[in-house]
Amino acid sequence: MDHNDHRNIGSRLALFHQQEEAPGMVFWHPRGFALYRAVEDYIRRRMRRAGFQEVRSPQMLARSLWERSGH
Repeated sequence: MDHNDHRNIGSRLALFHQQEEAPGMVFWHPRGFALYRAVEDYIRRRMRRAGFQEVRSPQMLARSLWERSGH
């Protein structure tokens, strides 16, 4: 892993950590989650002003539903 990799930087700054038991999952620490929320709020404001509407969908679905949707 590169010294400037976001996973290294986040860990060094105590923003989040990752665990072998949950590959790809991020465990946010308080300062990191505050930063995450600030970026998320900024993006939401920009998207709203641009006329976009937010939707939320499940993160895990049956493969058949994904295939039926045309992906």
